[in-house]
Amino acid sequence: KLQADIAAILLNFRQHRYVFRCDIVKMFRQVWLNPADRCYQQIIWRNSPSDPIQFFELNTISFGMSSSPYLAQRVLRQHAINCEDRYPEAAAIVLRNSYVDDLVGGSNNPEQLGHLKHQLISLLEEAGFELGKWCSNLPALLHSEDVLDGAVTFP
Repeated sequence: KLQADIAAILLNFRQHRYVFRCDIVKMFRQVWLNPADRCYQQIIWRNSPSDPIQFFELNTISFGMSSSPYLAQRVLRQHAINCEDRYPEAAAIVLRNSYVDDLVGGSNNPEQLGHLKHQLISLLEEAGFELGKWCSNLPALLHSEDVLDGAVTFP
């Protein structure tokens, strides 16, 4: 089972004075298929009934397929394992505090929380993932150039 237990994630989240939550933007669209496997995922298209049918290969994992959540989680977790030596705190969040495309983290120290945020951004950027929809009870965490969209502060 790749998916962490939501109850454990929420209990761990509540242990910290300062916390954040973020989302992996378009997670399925960031996971590329092996070129040899792309022929198995095709889009059939035509602009009008009189046009010939066109076939396109989908380069990323697709929504609605039973394997897509597993594949996205597997890629995310493997990247965290591979980079654990360089980004230990961020890898721990990915491995223990992620649920589908949502990540939560926390610290009792505001500076440590900022370090954790930057480490998480760096870790996921290396794999081609972007983080968005940031929320935190520490306003300073959200007022920076790397948090541009939908940043929300809560008490």
